[in-house]
Amino acid sequence: MIDLIFFRGPEIAFVSINGHSIGFANSLSGDKFSSFKGLKLNKEGCLREFPDLKGREDWKEEVNKRFNKKIKKMETEEEICQYITVELSKQGYRLKKKQRAGFRPEVIR
Repeated sequence: MIDLIFFRGPEIAFVSINGHSIGFANSLSGDKFSSFKGLKLNKEGCLREFPDLKGREDWKEEVNKRFNKKIKKMETEEEICQYITVELSKQGYRLKKKQRAGFRPEVIR
């Protein structure tokens, strides 16, 4: 299990990776952990990543399927962690803390 804490301005984003199961939470909305399905997706960002979904009504469901398919191809939690860190950094999030399996959090500078 790996827990990640990201900062973007006043917002704090939490990501919990447990095998191929990923939970997301956000300090601004006060949400509990939810799956990728529960996230508010930026349509423009998703269409930039997957231009073939332009004009489709079911673009959210298809993005969810593609995300889950990509995650299941990854073999380790560390690989998933790297992928999420890179993707969130593109959106302006900065990784601040990383905690593995209940050990003390590692502060990222």
